[in-house]
Amino acid sequence: MEEKIIDKEKAKEVGIFCEDFLFRVSSDDLFVYLEEPLLEEEEKKRFYENWEKIKDCLKLNGVQLVLDQPEVVEEKIIVAKAYPPKEGLPERIEFLPKFLKLFERKEESPEDFEKIEESEGEDLRERFQKIICAVQGEPIAKWYPSVPPTPGLNIWGDVIEPPPLSEEKSFELGENVYLDEKENLIKAKISGVVIYARGKIDISPEYVLKGDVDFSVGNIHFIGKKLTIQGDVKYGFTVECKGILELKGCTENKVTLKIEGSFISEGILRGEDTKIEV
Repeated sequence: MEEKIIDKEKAKEVGIFCEDFLFRVSSDDLFVYLEEPLLEEEEKKRFYENWEKIKDCLKLNGVQLVLDQPEVVEEKIIVAKAYPPKEGLPERIEFLPKFLKLFERKEESPEDFEKIEESEGEDLRERFQKIICAVQGEPIAKWYPSVPPTPGLNIWGDVIEPPPLSEEKSFELGENVYLDEKENLIKAKISGVVIYARGKIDISPEYVLKGDVDFSVGNIHFIGKKLTIQGDVKYGFTVECKGILELKGCTENKVTLKIEGSFISEGILRGEDTKIEV
């Protein structure tokens, strides 16, 4: 009859004998395996014929997580295996498709715009938009709450503590957005331009564009209190503004301005096929 081993350290040092087979405990207590591979058919037959007795022997020696059936992993016969702890997941957000272009947009040169426009026949003025607005109550991002870590068990049945969950937030909410915990959505409190900087999400009801409306900005569909454009509106671009529009520069050909609110212009409104609706 096999000697019963209670000392875990001794079991790890000398192994556990069951039915004339020597089993080893891994140094991290995560699994128990047969020391020698079963090369001969007779050995294999004897091992599996005595498997139920081997299981009882391992349990008598303190091994709690004995497998129902042995597993072969990298030519080792595993007879007991731990339940590893599961790491938790910190809370996170995922922007909805409409707003992804704010964070995934690549810088393009004018030559790149021409190549894409010729090859795809696409209006890049709509494709590359720097200014994206949300209306009051509109969802901006999906919120995923944190998932707590789960402890594990080693082969002796002892608890393995999981790594602590990071409490550092990857995002911050500004004063003009809020978390709807019922729908797990981050929504706009007011209408305006969505701003995301240094991990902080907010809505700005007033926005100042310091340059021109061109391919670096794209067409503008503004909803908010006031939009100020300090430069010009370049050829073929559209500015739709639900709010006050202040244009300090000029317009070129085929420009469209649609304003639902006051319009303040300090520059020259000109150009063939330029349309202004107020």
